Amino acid sequence: MTQEEKKQLEDKAQALRTTADQAHQAAADAPGDEALQEAADKAEEAAGQAQAEADAATVDPAPKPKVEGEEEEDEEDIDFEEELKNLQPPAPPAPDSKKELEKAEKSLFFNAQQVKKLGGDPSKVLAGEAPIAPKPVEGAEFVSREDFVETEFAKIAKSEAERKVLMHHYKYSIQKTGNLAADMENAYILANKGKIQRSFSEIRRGALARPAPGSPPGRRAPAAQAVPALTADEQNTLKRRGYKQQPDGSWKGKRYIQRFVQDKGWIQEKIQ
Repeated sequence: MTQEEKKQLEDKAQALRTTADQAHQAAADAPGDEALQEAADKAEEAAGQAQAEADAATVDPAPKPKVEGEEEEDEEDIDFEEELKNLQPPAPPAPDSKKELEKAEKSLFFNAQQVKKLGGDPSKVLAGEAPIAPKPVEGAEFVSREDFVETEFAKIAKSEAERKVLMHHYKYSIQKTGNLAADMENAYILANKGKIQRSFSEIRRGALARPAPGSPPGRRAPAAQAVPALTADEQNTLKRRGYKQQPDGSWKGKRYIQRFVQDKGWIQEKIQ
């Protein structure tokens, strides 16, 4: 399953959950209306099934063909070829011809005045006589900031696609600070955001699995996670729908139970 398909399942579950909440609210406002209660129960069941499907769905990693002689890359590396397909430079704003003409006329007027002050004849330029261009300095080489950045990114990028992704974020994604090194670093962090997030996840998982101080050698302390309390609004919603809190912290209704699961959060399951 792709990430997009999993996202669609999660969105569907969220929409059904909202519908179920609204149906339960309507049933609570009209006690004794069996039709409304039955509709609320059906909406609850549909939401529970959709949530269970979304929780069980896993995203399949995209297989990458192995090329003979090519060094094995880290499995956690980002697919910059795919990333590049999703990146599009922002469309330039449509030019306002009237404003552009006014700006050009003003610029032409003040430039003509400056030429006169310097002893020149602006009519020669307007007649099409091109001014003499200055001779280039022998041996001089001028490099723009963007050219410099592109050269540096080419040194650290593992592929042409990665270099293009880095340049895209440098040109369009970051807020320029004037500090070239900081701007390049910000662009690199954006391009490798997914990989950095995975690294932090590994660090967090390692911290949870680390033995607690004072634990006997060879034994690991259980990575227990405290059950977070629901907000007052969430608890009131469950109570209106007939749920009751259990000693273990879960909430049990007529057909469903809501409980906290480590690494997943609060989930809803149908009572067997």
